[in-house]
This record gives sequence, C-alpha cells and structure tokens, in this order.
Amino acid sequence: MKNLILFEDFVNENQKTTLSDMFAEMSTWIKFTDEEKKKADESGIDTQNNKGFAKLVKDWSYGKYDEDPEFVGNELRQFATNKNWQYNP
Repeated sequence: MKNLILFEDFVNENQKTTLSDMFAEMSTWIKFTDEEKKKADESGIDTQNNKGFAKLVKDWSYGKYDEDPEFVGNELRQFATNKNWQYNP
C-alpha cells in the first residue's frame, strides 16, 4: 500500500506520468526486458497525450489492480509496442 500512496502523490504532483514512469513503478512486481523498457522510453506516451493510458494510471493509483499487477504489466507492454493500443477495462 505504501508504494501506491507514493505513486499517487507522484501522479498528483506532476500531472503527467509517462509510460517509462509506469514501467519503473511496476518493475517492483513485473520483470520487463531491456527491449520493452527501451520501447517505453521511445514511445512518447504519457497521461496528457493518451486518454487510455491516463485511465490505466488512474486505475492503478487508486488500487483497482492491487491483486493483479501482471494485468497492468501486460497493458504497459501493449502500449510500448502498439501506439494505437487503447486500454478498455
């Protein structure tokens, strides 16, 4: 729970979270490859330019997927590899 509170504070303070930020946040629970991290860094996706990604970040920060971080990891991988991906829970 402590990680969620800190991440929620980060999201609220910065008003912009990048795909790379989420990869870093989720690396506590999910192992990402170097190639996946590189794609996330290069994607340019953030909460200000992608509504679906913004919704995923919000859902995660409010605890929707506390019991299923693998789901979030898989969604992040989709965003990193497919710029047209839309999170639609």
